[in-house]
Amino acid sequence: MGVIFYLTIALTAMLATLSQAQRAQAPLDTTGKEFVFAFQSNFQNKRPDKLSLLIGANEPGLTRVQIEAPNFNWQQTVQLQHKQVRNVDINPDVAARGAGPVNGTLIVRATKDVSISGLNSLTMTNDAFLAIPTHGLGQEYYVASYDPVPIEMSQFLITGIQPDTSVKIVLQARLQHNSQWYSKGQTLTVNVGKYQSIQFQSQEDLTGTKITSTKPLSVMSGASCTLVPTQVYRCDHLVEHLPPFNTWGKRFTLLPFSNRSGGFIFRIIAGRPSTTVHIMGNNVQLQFEGSFREFNQPASLKTTLQSDKPIMVVQYAKGMQKDNNGDPFMTLIPPVEQYMEKEITFGSFNQSGTDMLNMFAGVSFTSPALFTMSLNGKPAFEPSTGIPGTGISRTFTADATVPLDDVRNILTNYEKDVRFMAVIYGFASGTSFGYPAAYQLRQLTCTRPGRQGPEAEYDCPETHRRPRPTAPVVPVGPGGGGDGAAMTGCTSKGVVVLAAILPALIVFIIMVIILVFVLYRGGLYKNF
Repeated sequence: MGVIFYLTIALTAMLATLSQAQRAQAPLDTTGKEFVFAFQSNFQNKRPDKLSLLIGANEPGLTRVQIEAPNFNWQQTVQLQHKQVRNVDINPDVAARGAGPVNGTLIVRATKDVSISGLNSLTMTNDAFLAIPTHGLGQEYYVASYDPVPIEMSQFLITGIQPDTSVKIVLQARLQHNSQWYSKGQTLTVNVGKYQSIQFQSQEDLTGTKITSTKPLSVMSGASCTLVPTQVYRCDHLVEHLPPFNTWGKRFTLLPFSNRSGGFIFRIIAGRPSTTVHIMGNNVQLQFEGSFREFNQPASLKTTLQSDKPIMVVQYAKGMQKDNNGDPFMTLIPPVEQYMEKEITFGSFNQSGTDMLNMFAGVSFTSPALFTMSLNGKPAFEPSTGIPGTGISRTFTADATVPLDDVRNILTNYEKDVRFMAVIYGFASGTSFGYPAAYQLRQLTCTRPGRQGPEAEYDCPETHRRPRPTAPVVPVGPGGGGDGAAMTGCTSKGVVVLAAILPALIVFIIMVIILVFVLYRGGLYKNF
């Protein structure tokens, strides 16, 4: 019996370590153990009525999450079980209130992987975003915003992740910083320290502004309040947490918003010159870095895009005046290349002020998954509710929209080679929100030294993996390190697998040695 007991301990330890090793091999995505970001300004730079975070636990066991606003001497700790979602209210004073330094940087640390979405709410004007963990941040971004209305602002906000980060900003609109005016096309250079945030605002559209940095950076983007499209009332807040350029893809599917008969707006933003985008039978040329085109999809139809170079795609809900329902919001559309696998746990905001929101999930998935998807443990789609696409659409995804009844939701498909994505959104009279539920953050664009001059870019191979942080993130002192550093180049799959398995092998060997020692000391070795 003693031998069996000790063998059971050794086997359990090995299986637990192997489980962690398998998690380490998984592609990076929007779940993580550390997040750094700040809330942007809302309507007329007013103090928000409410700031909220929805935190979802994505790993078995108990997860401990610490939310901190260091400059406000504010901290809160919550605990979650696997697949649980918790709402955490944040002090509204941490939100930015105009251009310049922002004191309200938020740092979220967890002992296991979590997903985080944030809501910035004022009466009749709010939007939400999906937060990107520090392991998914990078050093090159392009702003996504919209044309601001008078007295409102197009805006973006940067936050340093490491000390002494130099940031270069090539502007697409005129703005003022530190009492100096900068025009479109000019370059503005600033330095940010660890967890230091700065918001930039303009009365012109900042979309396409290029941001590069010497170290990884967190970038929020949007508008304080705006009309979408212009001249269609009413205005609403826009916000998203931007993914870095090296995670952008080339294939996209956009779904119409449920209960919105007026269609939607979308923009495509180029990260490289001479980009060609194929949109439903038409070719569109984007000539420069940061170039963008806007499209009005007036009907409730799915739209597919394909480009020859990486692009960012942003979808906008239209103003209430268009169809007397909802208001503008902005959501990133993850590329097909970054769709999720197996399971995602996500939260959905069900209330804005005193208004209850009608919530939906627009789900895109590879065609073999059509009837194997489940939402909260039940089949998500009946045979009558979805038909696989044809032609170029079939190459991408099949799609469906489902209503959400709960704040906590779990979307699942364990079929082999099936990948999926969901955009979460909600509407009430004169208000709305929207954001992606989750997506992968695989590095899709790799670089190598050029023979002459700058680095050469190429599509990363399918086997490329950046290692996922496995150790719990704990508070560090001033100037301390972190795991948010971006990695360049491509990593061999064999190296990643070896690095993931090695800890399990070491633990197993140690346990065997301990077992043999214990048995020997106990006089059982001869009978073993």
